[in-house]
Amino acid sequence: MRRVAAVVFFTLAWGLGPGPSVFIHAQNVGTPQFRGGAVLVTVDAYPQEKGRIVEGLKAEDFEVFEDGKPQKVEAFDFVRVEPAPFEAARIDPKSIGEANAAAADPTNRVFIVYLDAYHVRDDGSRLSAYPLLDTLRQILGVNDLFGVMTPFMRGRDLTLSRRLDQIEHELTSRWAWGQRDQPVLTADEAALSRCTNGQNVQDGAVIRPLYDVLLERLREDKTLTSLEDLIAHLGTLREARTDVLLFSDGWRLFDEDANLANSSSPAVPGIYSGPGGLTTRNPQSYGGDVASCNSMIIRLAQLRDGQRFRELLTEANRHNISFYPVNPGGLAVFDSSIRSQQFANPYASPSANPLGQDSSRLRDRISNLRTLAENTDGIAVVDSNDLRAGLAKVVNDVSAYYLLGYYATNTKLDGKYHRIQVKMKRPNTTVKARRGYFAPNETKPAAAGTPPPSADAAAAASPVNDALGALARVRPTSDFYAYGVAAAKELRIVTEIAGELVAAGKWAQGGDVQATVTGPNGEALGTSTGKIEASARGTVLKLPLNAAAAGPFRVNIKITGSSDALEDRVTIEPVGPGPLLGAPIVYRAAPGPRSPVRPVADFQFHRTERVHLELPELKPLDQRQARVLGKTGQPLAVTANVSEPPGNGDPILAIDVNLAPLSAGDYVIEVAVGAGAETEKRLIAFRVIQ
Repeated sequence: MRRVAAVVFFTLAWGLGPGPSVFIHAQNVGTPQFRGGAVLVTVDAYPQEKGRIVEGLKAEDFEVFEDGKPQKVEAFDFVRVEPAPFEAARIDPKSIGEANAAAADPTNRVFIVYLDAYHVRDDGSRLSAYPLLDTLRQILGVNDLFGVMTPFMRGRDLTLSRRLDQIEHELTSRWAWGQRDQPVLTADEAALSRCTNGQNVQDGAVIRPLYDVLLERLREDKTLTSLEDLIAHLGTLREARTDVLLFSDGWRLFDEDANLANSSSPAVPGIYSGPGGLTTRNPQSYGGDVASCNSMIIRLAQLRDGQRFRELLTEANRHNISFYPVNPGGLAVFDSSIRSQQFANPYASPSANPLGQDSSRLRDRISNLRTLAENTDGIAVVDSNDLRAGLAKVVNDVSAYYLLGYYATNTKLDGKYHRIQVKMKRPNTTVKARRGYFAPNETKPAAAGTPPPSADAAAAASPVNDALGALARVRPTSDFYAYGVAAAKELRIVTEIAGELVAAGKWAQGGDVQATVTGPNGEALGTSTGKIEASARGTVLKLPLNAAAAGPFRVNIKITGSSDALEDRVTIEPVGPGPLLGAPIVYRAAPGPRSPVRPVADFQFHRTERVHLELPELKPLDQRQARVLGKTGQPLAVTANVSEPPGNGDPILAIDVNLAPLSAGDYVIEVAVGAGAETEKRLIAFRVIQ
């Protein structure tokens, strides 16, 4: 069990704001006397000899410097963490808020398991399941927290817990999470396939399908984006160290490729010849429009992942995050899969060698994992078929540490980043320690123990943030999504199959949908049926309701296709009408104004799509406007077209936004209307995933 001698919380006096870390765990040195206007900093340090933590050290064995100036250690403790004796001793937080509050407490350690599904083969994920579980059992103390992250998630989707039951079930029943060799996983990958079908391209010493070359770039881009988002999110949760166990075969870190950019199709129809006589397809054979395909290809050809990787290392150190990369594939011979389609490039330099190129790329992946570990004070478990032995080093590395506390000699509350350096007076001893902190800002004092303000924090407790909260229910592992809106005397249920399943071709012919609805007390309210048309993903079902019916509604949804069936039970809190507008239904469509619209339930879109909203007008309107907001509420220079299309029923207010100008991220459409003195505002969140 962790030994806790004293936990003291300080708030700086006279309105000067709190220090960057308000926790001090003092044992060998007495609790420091409070100093108004000073910044109390805690530093976690890991001194080692021959790869093992050094015990029995004293405060005078350490030297601490801030921005090159020596600091006096006034609080000191050695902490050894013992694993929980049994699973029941771990008590999960009751809510996300409680979990995040526990994470902010520096007495609790936080571990993140990052499963890089894009860069791990299925045999690697299978071999890593039990060693990973054993490692978590050994390192997690009673109060420590952990979370699981994948490239399909955003940082805000991360959920922290203490019990291992769920992750054990997932890893042992779904061990094949590694999907590196899978050709199509997501809707944007399917779109990329349509844009490149049948085209080959020179890739150094070999010729490969253009789709395969771009797919590697797309997946590396997604993984780096996910890691960047994770680091930013963890920076808002805590100041104490966070350890990330990253399971990955590594990345190549692509740079710009002018030859690859030239693979985009010319705008004029015709047959063209590419470099070395390789045939480029007629643009009219694209599955999507030429402009969207060209934009996607050029963007992927212009990646600068090496630069992004260096910036990622900097941000990880600024937020006290250490990476422990684990290569689950073990000792590999080839980087390319035996199923890959490639042949020697007759136009390459005589010195180019396909096998040599493959070996070089394999070395680059491992080298980048080592760089990640070395630059964030972690350990790389690579080039070994014995995962357990490598992970044992990780267990030893995180099982004990020292906490040092000092009052910074720099008392300026300027919000700037200050570098920390820890040195050892003891010979032959190395040390890994926190590398810096953000000073509090005198003009914007934060609550005690709160990390520096971020874009996410700035939006907290605002209507925009409340709207964005609806996106938290989107889970990348869901087979289908559903939500409901309350209209006049009826419940409208929107159901949509996950884009990954449709891209895999299982639901190309559509399917039949049945929704059975019960009220909050279990009373039967009826059944509604509908059909998802071929080439579509979703549909809207309507169920008449009596005036007394109120949510939440429990809905059993079953989708049946020619070769598969999906079934789940969901609870729907219906979105109700306001004084002027009915509840909105969201649709997706191609950018063209005449393209058909399809109902959306996952609220995720690609940049090649258009968001289409429909809101019933409950009264004649004399004011109508809409705009697109970023996740902090700032208006964006993106057009939101407002119209009132003719229809056969009640008047409808329609909003259309083409997504091409937006990058991946979360956004909100703000709709504001008026009728005389009455006004109403609606906020509808959506996510751009590529």
